[in-house]
Amino acid sequence: MIFPSQIHSHSPHQPHIADSDSVTPVIAQDNHIFQALFTAALDAMLIVDDEGCYLDANPAACQLLGLGRQDLIGCCPSDFAASGFNFAPAWQQFLKQGQGRGEFRLIQPDGELREIEYAATANFIPHYHLLNLRDVTAYKRTEARVQTLENIRNQTVASPPPNHPDSREAMQKTDEERYRLQKIARHIPGVIYQFTLHSDGRINFPYASEGLREIYGVPPEAVREDGTKVLETIHPDDLPRVNQSILESAQQLTPWHCEYRVCHPDGRLLWLVGHSTPQGQPDGSTTWYGYIRDITAEKKVEQALRENHVRLQLALEAANIGTWDWNPQTSEVVFSRQWKAMLGYEEQEISGSVAEWESRVHPEDMQAIYGDIGQHIEGKTPIYQNEHRMQCKDGSYKWILDRGQVIERDEQGNPVRFIGIHYDISERKASELALQELTQQLQKAQEVAQLGHWSIDIAEQKLSWSEEVFRIFGMTPDQKEPTFTEHLQQIHPDDRAFLQARFAEALQGIPQNFDIRIVRADGEVRHINTRTEIQFHEGEVVRMFGTAMDITERVQVEATMRASEDKLRSLFDLSPLGISLNDMQGQFIEANAAALNIVGYHPEELNQLSYWDLTPSQYTDDEARQLESLATTGRYGPYQKEYIHKDGHRVPVELMGMLVTGADGQQYIWSIIADITERKQAEAQLQEISERLSLSLKSGAIGCWEWNIIENTLIWDERMYELYGVSKESDTRLVYDIWATGLHPDDRDASESLIRQTVLGQAEFDPEFRVVHPDGSIHSIQAFGLVLRNEEGNPQKMIGVNFDITERKQAEAQLQSLLNRTQLLNQISTEIRNSLELDTILQNAVHAIFAELKVDICTFGWYRPELETPMWEVVQECRHQDVPSWLGLFGLDGLDPLLDKILHQQIYRLDVNTTAPDEGVKAFCQQMGIRMYLGIPIHTIGGQIGAFDLGRIKDDRPWQYDELELLQSIGTQVAIAIQQAQLYQESQSKSQELQCAYRELQETQVQLIQAEKMSSLGQLVAGVAHEINNPVNFIYGNLTHTLEYADNLLELIQLYQDCYPDPPEAINDCCEDIDLPFLIEDFPKIITSMQNGASRIRDIVKSLRTFSRLDEADFKAVDVHENLDSTLVILQNRLNGRAGTPQINVVKQYGDLPLIECYIGLLNQVFMNLLVNAIEAIEDRQTREPADYTGIITITTGIEYNWLSISIRDNGSGISPEVKAKIFNPFFTTKPIGKGTGMGLSISYQIINQNHRGKLECASTLGGGTEFQIKLPLR
Repeated sequence: MIFPSQIHSHSPHQPHIADSDSVTPVIAQDNHIFQALFTAALDAMLIVDDEGCYLDANPAACQLLGLGRQDLIGCCPSDFAASGFNFAPAWQQFLKQGQGRGEFRLIQPDGELREIEYAATANFIPHYHLLNLRDVTAYKRTEARVQTLENIRNQTVASPPPNHPDSREAMQKTDEERYRLQKIARHIPGVIYQFTLHSDGRINFPYASEGLREIYGVPPEAVREDGTKVLETIHPDDLPRVNQSILESAQQLTPWHCEYRVCHPDGRLLWLVGHSTPQGQPDGSTTWYGYIRDITAEKKVEQALRENHVRLQLALEAANIGTWDWNPQTSEVVFSRQWKAMLGYEEQEISGSVAEWESRVHPEDMQAIYGDIGQHIEGKTPIYQNEHRMQCKDGSYKWILDRGQVIERDEQGNPVRFIGIHYDISERKASELALQELTQQLQKAQEVAQLGHWSIDIAEQKLSWSEEVFRIFGMTPDQKEPTFTEHLQQIHPDDRAFLQARFAEALQGIPQNFDIRIVRADGEVRHINTRTEIQFHEGEVVRMFGTAMDITERVQVEATMRASEDKLRSLFDLSPLGISLNDMQGQFIEANAAALNIVGYHPEELNQLSYWDLTPSQYTDDEARQLESLATTGRYGPYQKEYIHKDGHRVPVELMGMLVTGADGQQYIWSIIADITERKQAEAQLQEISERLSLSLKSGAIGCWEWNIIENTLIWDERMYELYGVSKESDTRLVYDIWATGLHPDDRDASESLIRQTVLGQAEFDPEFRVVHPDGSIHSIQAFGLVLRNEEGNPQKMIGVNFDITERKQAEAQLQSLLNRTQLLNQISTEIRNSLELDTILQNAVHAIFAELKVDICTFGWYRPELETPMWEVVQECRHQDVPSWLGLFGLDGLDPLLDKILHQQIYRLDVNTTAPDEGVKAFCQQMGIRMYLGIPIHTIGGQIGAFDLGRIKDDRPWQYDELELLQSIGTQVAIAIQQAQLYQESQSKSQELQCAYRELQETQVQLIQAEKMSSLGQLVAGVAHEINNPVNFIYGNLTHTLEYADNLLELIQLYQDCYPDPPEAINDCCEDIDLPFLIEDFPKIITSMQNGASRIRDIVKSLRTFSRLDEADFKAVDVHENLDSTLVILQNRLNGRAGTPQINVVKQYGDLPLIECYIGLLNQVFMNLLVNAIEAIEDRQTREPADYTGIITITTGIEYNWLSISIRDNGSGISPEVKAKIFNPFFTTKPIGKGTGMGLSISYQIINQNHRGKLECASTLGGGTEFQIKLPLR
């Protein structure tokens, strides 16, 4: 057994299949449903390797076993089992059978013994096994209690008559046991029951816990006499099997165990498992004592595992991986279909013999293969692995990676089953040379990158740095390496403890890889990543070495990306592509504005529809194929179809999407919807162009030529002459002269050089060159040529074609222009989005447009319809010095055409020189000295309307089409940026509101705690006062009689002395011993002192009872002076001085006050807080002042107008202005930790200002004392 103190020294088993850390992530990637079930399961679930070692554990397993996940990895069940559980044979039997089930006792780390029921499934993924553990301790204990109860009942039956005392006692004991059993059973999931099968076939449940109602939907009392209602809920297909298992258990008296389904009355189908122990009865009946529980969730997990296995098989085939299963003792092998297909064979062409494999292995590889197999069989290697060549059906060889493992051995340890995989690595082998070259290049790149490396000698604590490490730490290589202590000071203070912890782990031999912050000498903080390896000598760490890399930029980028997550919702709303969320029935749940625009519906309308309502019936088959893809791959599309718009017309769209699982566990479909109306129109145009091009090619617009190399003659067809701008009939020059003359001078040398290289076989002939026509025009020509050679390879002829590519070159130039414009747009967009401040965004946009479009003025303005008279406000501008400023508000009289365009999101253009009806706009431009005017509207999602206004002084540069497109694109970016800025401002406002709300909630919680505390204190004080008051009244009431009796006795003594002046010697001796004269004199004084003490106690009790009204919530009239005095009485011990502290004088300057209505309990709390603060301030000053200093607290009350004023002033240490500004803040205190919460004055302030609508004010001078004044309204 391994206890927690042994965990750290325990050496976990090493799994043979794979690294334990890789198991669960693989499962998670293949099946996120399994991963969710694994994590959320209430039962303990563990993934185990072939040797029984834990590879992973869910949270329930960690809780049951009492260890963390990392501590459990590598352990096995025997580490936690109590003695008597032989794990090894049980595990081997489980691996053979594939299923296992049983019970054992588990010892938890705290020593507690738990009863565990386990169920195991082998190879749910090859070599990975699933182990389920369930704590049935409570069930076992309850089962024993049921048995005990039954024994008591049997004894009771055979006991004396009911009236017999022993019988009554036994029945009472039975009832008590039954009551306890019911209490226990109510908290155990499932059903605890007693079931009886009578000899005549009747069945009943003498006892069943309340769990019967939950699982079967049948109340326990309904089956005490007749149990058929339970059998009626069992699934019809399972009922015969359940009945048979009950009969077999009854006949053989063997424990009953069965899994079956029940049909719950509420419609659910549940899987149940039952366990019980039979006991034969004297009357021939059989009684079972057992437990039934719901295993529906476990069944779902099993189903998920089976599905996962199927996916694994499909994945192996998809990955082109063959498998084999070999029995070394019989030489029989099962080759998978993919194994055979990889070598080019059909399924039936290769038999199941190892000889089939041996005959195809390259002879040179056979010895190494069997060597590796032998190493693995002998246990020297965890897995068998070999790379070798195998001959294919066509005679060629392929490189194969073979991996396998012995998974079963006989009793002598000889292998019985050897399984593995077979993978084609021919391409990898072919690329190894390239990989080696790449490795060399990578090494060179690392040198160029100057990746810093370091080392430390553990014994000498000496650091060694490379030059790059010096640079990372802001030092120069000529500086000396720091000592380890000095180096620790270079680490960020918050990370030093972390570094020391990693260093301690490295000293234990654990390699490290972590990120940390450093602080350079100039104060700059940088982030670095360091990797550490260990050098050992005789088992001890003697040296560490590793690398250091500056990752500051990466950390900053990651921080930026995290910040951008908050904007995802904005991107959803602003996306130009439609985005929608549907459930698995196609019902729309959410859609962005773009999606709504495509189909024309409002959100509430669309949420009532499904995508089937929007899809024409002709797309039914396409939809079915896409849904099939979604079910198998988790994705669909992209594919095209049509949506039915709200107005009835069809909209062509392109869709793609993916399957996701929501927080509620349900599956949903995210889709991206693109309106491809314009694309479809463009495709139609492209098709038309393509047909025209085909006709052009058929028309023979390609020139052909032939050059006889031997005779040096050149022949052209008529199209060639046209390409060079001449006519064959009119131009009598030789063809070579026409070519040489028409070739552009800058292209001649390159063309002739390429011809020579082509003839020599050193190049392909496919040049592009320019031709100068006789009219001076220049045309671009594309040529292709081919050299014809004789049998000896000597060139004979060269033939080829030419065609005019002038238009293509012009298109490329236009494309380059478009690319330049796109880059410009990206640059301007970046400048616009460099800030989330609205003014900065608009300023950046105006300056960028002004600079790039070379205008004389660029402004941005907002339309202000909310003003009494709608106006146009220009808020940003960038202008040439010759143009007057446009900033400010402008009336819109005479500018209706311009405003109409802006409101309808249309561009407005004006050339002042042309005749235009817009006289108002024209007059404005003339006034501002502008000849060319342009307005670009901006409409934000929030409904704001603005525009960019551009102007040019000269009219020599009309507005170009590409400029308008650029400005429209910029306008879209600006609208998005404005929306983002507004969203940012809204988020900041919401954040401040949340902070205020949180602060108020925090203060309210503290007040509630304080109120509860004071309420409890008030009750305690009232109780103590009451208890003290009774004996004090008794004492005080008897003192009068005591004084009277004392006087009588003293009078009697005096009478004796007068009558018997000479008493006997014994009486004289007694009088001397008791000092009778002193006793006669002092006894009345003692009685008087006792009366004064009793009066003092009565006053204190009265004050305590007055102060005990802290929890009174009634608003009623009280005497303020009485409550002030009561508080002073409670504090009298501190005012009188304690432990050598001087006395504090209290001066009362009470005015004539009426009764005032208030919450007296809360008000007493304020008096106590203020008086305690005054006492502590005086005590603080007493420690620093001369001995003649006297502390004074002055309490003044009076009426000021309609306010009752209470002033508490001290001559203590006083408060500085800085502290005074914070004294009413929650949790602010100047006292040491443990001596104050900082809530006294804060609560007092709220009691006066909020609860009583009054005022609490403070006036203080540092060193001169403090005065707190309370003002309460008289009404």
